[in-house]
Amino acid sequence: MDVGRSLWPLLTGRAPLDSFREDIYCEFYNALSGHKDPQAHATCVRTARHKVAVYHGLGVGELYNLVTDPAETINRWDDPGYAAVKTELLIRLCDRMAWTVDPLPPRIAPW
Repeated sequence: MDVGRSLWPLLTGRAPLDSFREDIYCEFYNALSGHKDPQAHATCVRTARHKVAVYHGLGVGELYNLVTDPAETINRWDDPGYAAVKTELLIRLCDRMAWTVDPLPPRIAPW
């Protein structure tokens, strides 16, 4: 897994595109401006064709077709026509989250 690998060689043309994975993962806090929970946590995975973002604990997300909607104006999260795409992207997202999870904090009690 290429956790923390620099994209600079790709951006400057010194590395072929196929030497990198097919998606990009990111996570961030304060994901929803104006939301009642200022610490809303979100994770996102983006491929060349689609982008999905999940707002954890809120039951909402965003799904965009970047080919037909590059400005990300039409959220396909609840669109039944995108159910298979959503499932595939959520599986990718879960995989990325599993590979980048922080270790558990030190145990301070026996329970």
